[in-house]
Amino acid sequence: VEKYEEALKIFTKHYGEDHTSLAFVYNNMASILRALGDLERAMEVSSKSLEIEKKIKGEFHPSVGHTYNNMAGICLREGKLKIALEMYQKSLVINENNYGKESTFVAETYNNMGIVLQHQGKHEESLKMYMRSLEIKIHVVGEEHVSIADTCYNMGLLLKAQGKPRDGLRMMRKAIVIYRKRLGEEDPKLKRLQQVYETEKRRLQRE
Repeated sequence: VEKYEEALKIFTKHYGEDHTSLAFVYNNMASILRALGDLERAMEVSSKSLEIEKKIKGEFHPSVGHTYNNMAGICLREGKLKIALEMYQKSLVINENNYGKESTFVAETYNNMGIVLQHQGKHEESLKMYMRSLEIKIHVVGEEHVSIADTCYNMGLLLKAQGKPRDGLRMMRKAIVIYRKRLGEEDPKLKRLQQVYETEKRRLQRE
């Protein structure tokens, strides 16, 4: 973080306060701060990046959409679900405008919106987002891509929360097959999902 702060001073001195180089540095700083758990500061520097990008590149530039997406992720971690959803919606509009309605960027935004809606307890709306995400991903990257497994996993947890445990297990099983094939047996994500899957499976067998 300190090195990025030094870079900001140098870039500001040479280019002024509204240059794409500063926006780039702010975005990288935000990623590090987010990883460190300093979400408030991460949001602060992301906002600075967004302000510069909108001023120089315009409100519908792809980089603006990516920054909205990153800011939404920070809000989600902070529990600011309403703001997170608004940010993802802005990102979705920009991504569709730049990449079309069927792209991996659009699919991931739908997936992220599904996560927010699931946290809000809006299960039916969340499921629609996951299904739309899955539809696009299958069309764009095929049925065995890791991102397909990510959405299947999310759908599995949602269906479980809706009181549809067997449907949930079916989706989790799809995710497990893809993770195992693409990431290998030792992948932490696969191990976590297998644990959830086996626990839920045993619970159903006892009923």
